[in-house]
Amino acid sequence: MENKIQLDEADINAYNELDDEIVELILSTAKRIGRVDFGYQRSADLCIAGKTIRMHKAILSCIRNDIKYTDSLETLATELDHQLPNRDDIDIRQAIANANDAWKAKRVIEKEDGERRAKWLENICREIARETGQDADKTYKAMIQCALSKGMFKRLKAILKSEWAALDYIEIPEDKWYLDKELNELYEFDNGIFVAHSGFEQDLYEGYGSIKVLPKDAVVVEVEKSEDVVHVLNPESIKAPTWTRVTKPEEMESWLMRRNKRHLQQMYIEQSPPTTEAFAPILEDYGTSSI
Repeated sequence: MENKIQLDEADINAYNELDDEIVELILSTAKRIGRVDFGYQRSADLCIAGKTIRMHKAILSCIRNDIKYTDSLETLATELDHQLPNRDDIDIRQAIANANDAWKAKRVIEKEDGERRAKWLENICREIARETGQDADKTYKAMIQCALSKGMFKRLKAILKSEWAALDYIEIPEDKWYLDKELNELYEFDNGIFVAHSGFEQDLYEGYGSIKVLPKDAVVVEVEKSEDVVHVLNPESIKAPTWTRVTKPEEMESWLMRRNKRHLQQMYIEQSPPTTEAFAPILEDYGTSSI
């Protein structure tokens, strides 16, 4: 006899709540994905739309800077078969409106990128068939199907496997110094980032470094550090890195803030030209001096 599962009202309500949450998640993700630029399939229409935006931005730049139309702008307008408006007959407000309209037109084409590319490929194949006398039906049908499928599935793929997600945890290395023998670089963990020190002699590395990602083959080492040089004491080490997982939101936030602060201080730590006494007065705090 077939066993039937008996569901009470509580089970049914729990199922309906779960179903509602799943539907809401999919819809909200779809709306968010719809606002993301995934990169679009090229077609003649999309290329022309991009060049049209460039043209209107160039017109706007000429008006803002009160200069004549440039040679490159006139060349672009000729390529697009567009008659440039008289320089004295267009103001900045109209130029901005034209640029916005060009962006909107491009957005419409982006939403139809698969269909537009399919039509473009069909025209190309038909032209080749006329010139060569060959049957291009099979070729262009395959190309069209590929374009249409890509346009249809790219947003679905992004919904099911989103590129961005909330942090569940971060991992912090338990040691400070790591050596990659193949690259001959010594890595220092400093407040959430790794600083790579280049080797210049056997077991000796530069005191300064640049921010990099820790290689997979790096091993834990012990060092002695002076003002300008870092000496690796045990280059024969085979100890693999170990990590501590941080899951508490406040601890993750603290580590991320330390990392960002250290990253933003890199220019001053390396004493890059903008931080020197000669450049600092020119740039001022926000690079807005009158010089």
